[in-house]
Amino acid sequence: MRTQILLASLFCASAMGFAQQKVGQLANITRVTNDLDVKYENPRFSPDGNKVAFTKFGYEGLYVLDRKANNAVQQINGDLGVGYMYQWSADGSEILCRKVRQEKAPSGFPRTYNIQSVDVKTKQAVTLSDDEGCELRPASWRYNSRGEASVVADGRVLRSGLVSAGMKNATADGSNFKMQIIQPAYRVSFIVDFDNLWVVDAKGEKKVIYEGTALCPALSPDGKQVAFCDMESNVMVMSVKGGKATVIGKGFNPSWANNEQIVVEQTADNGHDYLAGDLHMLSVKDKSDVALTRTPGRIEMNPCVSPDGKKIAFTSFDDGQVYIADFE
Repeated sequence: MRTQILLASLFCASAMGFAQQKVGQLANITRVTNDLDVKYENPRFSPDGNKVAFTKFGYEGLYVLDRKANNAVQQINGDLGVGYMYQWSADGSEILCRKVRQEKAPSGFPRTYNIQSVDVKTKQAVTLSDDEGCELRPASWRYNSRGEASVVADGRVLRSGLVSAGMKNATADGSNFKMQIIQPAYRVSFIVDFDNLWVVDAKGEKKVIYEGTALCPALSPDGKQVAFCDMESNVMVMSVKGGKATVIGKGFNPSWANNEQIVVEQTADNGHDYLAGDLHMLSVKDKSDVALTRTPGRIEMNPCVSPDGKKIAFTSFDDGQVYIADFE
């Protein structure tokens, strides 16, 4: 089961606003997918909160749900592995993702990957990595004041000067883009190699800020802190500049509700199957733990808080569907 959890680690890096403190209540919990023959996981809101991307269980393919179009769902990519680590572009028109390029050994490891950008509207995928491919690490967008994007991965810049469809109408001084580039999720990202936690800056340069296993790194809305988990499901928080990591509670797949509260999944298993699971909210300051769900008939996992902090998307391990709830 721990191996499965390792593969399920995600970087829910939606660029979030400074949401108010939460009391820890969910309302209007709604199942927004209805394909009971398929199990989904890893939902992530677009930066404007109007769309939700997710993948099949096992990270096959990418799907996008449009909340403004009566929760209509379309598959935009069917490649293997693309749903493990991905990031929305700042304008929500593209998704940066990976697909398995080749297996280098009979065991299937180490693997290399192509980094590609998928246009949400046209479903066209463009390969951005070089001929050598990339290792098992995420790629991230970086933006300048004109809305031009660079793609960083493996501690280096892969491509620069890219302009997405939604940014082509930005003015020369970047005024139409200003509110988007201030979001820390497009300036700071992380690399996890299961031995260290690395922070990656705008130039793609990386440095170790934590020595040890650090899973599911998630950046705080103000860009100053990172939350992550260890193999024992301890949730830790530390400065992105390095220093001491503080354990604030138990859980997995952290998603920041604001700069002081984090939503996680807390599950129980028998080593083969999940037996129970609920969403909890942890406080960075006082380490309090508030249960957001108490549903014996549903195993909630993969929480992702919307950019404005008002919604939570999550999946149920039982039926494999995506749910969205109001978050208070």
